[in-house]
Amino acid sequence: MEDRFRTLYDEILALTSMIGDKAIRDITVEMLRNPVITFTNVKPFIKFYESPAAPRKHHSYPGGLL
Repeated sequence: MEDRFRTLYDEILALTSMIGDKAIRDITVEMLRNPVITFTNVKPFIKFYESPAAPRKHHSYPGGLL
């Protein structure tokens, strides 16, 4: 299953190259490649493309954030 998420993640990264505004493109790529939780000192245990969107309900499965 991780391969499917990695493939989707790679496709999303490729789509970011189509963002016309360089500043917005750079910010988007940085957020996707190096997500940082800014409101706590918690270190992520899983990769971005494995992350659920929420703990319950809304896309609460591995890869749901994608």
